[in-house]
Amino acid sequence: MKTGKYLPIFLFFAAFFLYTAGIRYNPIYILDESKNVECAREMFTRNDLVVPTFNDRLRTDKPPLHYYFMMASFKVFGVNEFAARFFSAIMGALTLLITFLFTRKYAGEKTALLTWLILITSLNFSIEFHLAVPDPYLIFFMTLTHWAFFEFYQSRRWSWLVTMYVSLALAILAKGPVALGFAGLNGLLFLILKRDFRWQTIKQFRLLLGVVVTGIIAIPWYVKVGLATNGEWTRQFFFKHNLDRFSSEMEGHGGFFLLTAVFVLLAFLPYTVFLFQSYREAFRQRKNNDLILFAMIVSLVIIVFFSISSTQLPNYPMPAYPFVAVLIGYYLSNSKLKMKGPLWINLGVGLLIPIGAFIAMKLDKSLVPVANLAWLFLVIPAGAAWALYDFYRNRSQQRIFTALSAGWIMAGLLFFLVAFPAVNRQNPVQKALTVMDTSRPVAFYGRFNPAFAFALKKHIPEMQTPEEVHAFFQKHPNGYLISITKVQDDLKSLPLKEIVHQKDLFENKTTQVYQWEK
Repeated sequence: MKTGKYLPIFLFFAAFFLYTAGIRYNPIYILDESKNVECAREMFTRNDLVVPTFNDRLRTDKPPLHYYFMMASFKVFGVNEFAARFFSAIMGALTLLITFLFTRKYAGEKTALLTWLILITSLNFSIEFHLAVPDPYLIFFMTLTHWAFFEFYQSRRWSWLVTMYVSLALAILAKGPVALGFAGLNGLLFLILKRDFRWQTIKQFRLLLGVVVTGIIAIPWYVKVGLATNGEWTRQFFFKHNLDRFSSEMEGHGGFFLLTAVFVLLAFLPYTVFLFQSYREAFRQRKNNDLILFAMIVSLVIIVFFSISSTQLPNYPMPAYPFVAVLIGYYLSNSKLKMKGPLWINLGVGLLIPIGAFIAMKLDKSLVPVANLAWLFLVIPAGAAWALYDFYRNRSQQRIFTALSAGWIMAGLLFFLVAFPAVNRQNPVQKALTVMDTSRPVAFYGRFNPAFAFALKKHIPEMQTPEEVHAFFQKHPNGYLISITKVQDDLKSLPLKEIVHQKDLFENKTTQVYQWEK
């Protein structure tokens, strides 16, 4: 690749192209995405910047930053899937861009390009920036906070100090106090290991300025939402969604201690085979290279923190990924590598992926019709085979890594443009929309798939007893009732006609839609 002043622009738009692939045509369905997007839509409809709601009930899960970005996007593009996900893709492209720029400044262009390539190759990372959830915003603003800290430490320029505190405040508005904890702990550990934890250094960070800047940006909304909800949002968010998530398993998202490490290993395929060596080399270089020391601290602190959390999810350690990629990129560009073994391992793993995906889809009755799409992922072993061919032809490592990444990047494009849309059409919401007149009244009993709320773009009232269901249909004989099979026995006494019976994708419940039997 020819370098020059336009290279960062090219890298930004290449990432943006990948992260926007398919976002317009894939319906909102995934549980968290559905709730976040509908919450933003309701706030947008009410022109309310303070109180988040889902289906007109207070939602206490997350702070408002991602809602604000989605609302701004709704204003420009309309209320649709593309608008909801647009800024997530922007955050992803910006995360890769700033990581490239700072790595290039302190480790050279070769390392920076490899770091960018490793990040854009990660299918897990790519999926996250396709979703209308708060994590893309946390990832970007935490990445910027850490890079601004590092740059200020190196240059002592005030502009970077202000940038650090502003981005930290926005990270707090994205996901809460966890951002402050990570920034503070990582900065502290860096100064301690640099043996520069001295008052003369600490006072240069103008902590009072940080309190003022972050306070002005982040605190007003927390105060307003607390007052507007009589403290309910504050209690639920800080105790249930922060302390309880860390201390106890929530929503079935638990796991063993090493589960977060497994998430990281999977996220960095096909470069996982170099992960251990990268950290070993970083440990060796920690006293001589500030960038490597800092990247090692940031990545390990975040990964270890979520490893000891009782609630574990694949997206939790993602703020560490830019710095993990720096370590791998540095190792690959500065070490004599034994490539034969890692390339054959990647070929074997690549062959297992489409086979495993095919078997998994065949075992899920709702996905049997689209199971053959699993073979699209044969592009992954094809890329590994191409890399092996380049290796045996004694071609450059740059060409080998490009070939290795090409299979995964192509797999990502095929996933977002072909496979996921086909799979998504099997979800119960899309099935229901083909037989429902969405202008008619809709209610639910027991539980309903959150994607219905955004798909119908209206409040769905809850019926708490069979008598209320009966009263609803007496008032709206042409209406619909959404429910799940778990509570279907409650409704046996009513003359209901089932028009949809479809298992929810990736979940253990089955959605039903009823009409009144005339």
